[in-house]
Amino acid sequence: MLERDIKDILSTSGTLKEEQFTPDLKQKIKDMVKESIFCSLYRHTHFLNHCTEDVFKVKKGVFVTLYKDGHVRGCYGSIRPHYYLASGVSIMAKGAGESFPWIGFVNEEELKNLEVEVSIVDKVRKIESYEELEPDVDGLHVETVIKQHDFLPRMWKRYWDKKYFFSNNMIKAKLEAKDLDEKEFIALAFTTIKIK
Repeated sequence: MLERDIKDILSTSGTLKEEQFTPDLKQKIKDMVKESIFCSLYRHTHFLNHCTEDVFKVKKGVFVTLYKDGHVRGCYGSIRPHYYLASGVSIMAKGAGESFPWIGFVNEEELKNLEVEVSIVDKVRKIESYEELEPDVDGLHVETVIKQHDFLPRMWKRYWDKKYFFSNNMIKAKLEAKDLDEKEFIALAFTTIKIK
């Protein structure tokens, strides 16, 4: 089952290029994040018909991270390319605004001062060992039939060693060493196009 599921992820690998994201387009994407969160606060519909650039017509996995005073305030995303980029950014932005309920949902006043980072999943490859990871470049997706977790490339700052990076992602996914032997276990390394 998982092998079939990852084909959609692998099929979109490398379909966008970093050069396609001009400074104006990057700003448009960051503005979309804040607009999406604002609309979700007031239950307004966020129309995306102004997203006419070609990059928005590609299905990609996307993660949205919100920062407040240099610390993560919310993060939400998926490696899976379920949505066209414009919709994916909008959906993940709303999720990021609600992802830390123990702090409370992002409010309108707070939204004004948040920094936004959008990570668009770029190249994806299946790996068999943590030794195949490239520090400071690769993100990591681990998955079994019922559990999964992702580390974005920025997590290398916290987990600086390949084995440490891999094992801590396993812990976050609540996976154990025995899960590595399951034929339904999958590990994917991925790079991102970062918009900050």
